Amino acid sequence: MPGARVELVRKLSNGSGRITHSWVDGLIADGMEEVEYVEVAGLMSAVIVVDTFHAALGLSLRELPLPIDGTPLYPSLYQPLNLSLKASRILSRFSSLI
Repeated sequence: MPGARVELVRKLSNGSGRITHSWVDGLIADGMEEVEYVEVAGLMSAVIVVDTFHAALGLSLRELPLPIDGTPLYPSLYQPLNLSLKASRILSRFSSLI
């Protein structure tokens, strides 16, 4: 997994409230596509919500699926035509409200 993606996953898992515009700009400068940032952040947010819900109910965490051989399907880097690239700033813009 590319270093910028690992860094994003770690920050979302352990310190999403400290995500800043300059930090996101650094990921982009290190080669992460803006649409990739949005895709990885969205996936991680969903996983964190499910894990937190399980923990709150005292349930064990679900097992992650085993990796499969072949070309990775994600990130898809699909970008709708009407998507503003400013969407990559979603977490940094609203993290202080969470």
